[in-house]
Amino acid sequence: MQPDIALAGLIVGILVGLTGVGGGALMAPLLILFAGVSPSMAIGTDLVYSTITKAAGAWQHWQQGTVNLYIVGLLSIGSIPGALIGVQTVHILAQRHGIDVQPILLRLLGITLLLISSMLLVRTLFPSFLRHTLKPLTRHWRSSTIVWGFIVGLLVGLTSVGSGSLVMPFLFLLPLTTYERVGTSVLQSVLMVGAAGILYAGHGQVDFALVGNLLLGSVPGILIGSRWMTRVSPQPLRLGLGSVLLLTAVKLIV
Repeated sequence: MQPDIALAGLIVGILVGLTGVGGGALMAPLLILFAGVSPSMAIGTDLVYSTITKAAGAWQHWQQGTVNLYIVGLLSIGSIPGALIGVQTVHILAQRHGIDVQPILLRLLGITLLLISSMLLVRTLFPSFLRHTLKPLTRHWRSSTIVWGFIVGLLVGLTSVGSGSLVMPFLFLLPLTTYERVGTSVLQSVLMVGAAGILYAGHGQVDFALVGNLLLGSVPGILIGSRWMTRVSPQPLRLGLGSVLLLTAVKLIV
């Protein structure tokens, strides 16, 4: 057992349960920057770990009735194929064309984190601006949901990041309650991230010993976070999370 890795899993699990975002965005960079794991191995390991962790959270949200299955289905129609295409793109570039994908993945991860942190900070610091700017989708919202799911799935397959962070802002365009947005985001993440994780495992890009240590902390963490969700204001958490992600993005890019 690695107590430091388990503790990291606990902290990330609680954040995911509370806010619905931050799992891959925190864990993949943590494995790369502090555990010395290669980008491709970190992405594959993070995907498998996230699948199991979020499955526990999804069950909790299901029990609480905070999941919209119809929206989950629409997102998954796009996100699962997108995630599989992302994984296969990495595999083909590395194995068939002999391209060193590690620096590419590192830079892509940083750019994705920069996007996510910016969206999270704007959403947290200027909520009234967003409420007046973003109008709920009334036309073509089903096809838009599928297309956005595909885009997010592709990024997740490439970087393991964005399964919740990029889905949550889109869900604000749909007629869902705050709690439904979190629960719906977590459940659709399980399906999308699970598909990508299985493919990464098939390519031998998953450290299962590391997954085990992360799960020791993350499973109880996301259960705790999901239970606390209705009692804790997520705004200060999102502000802190957005700041950390922004600094991490700069570190990865530079």
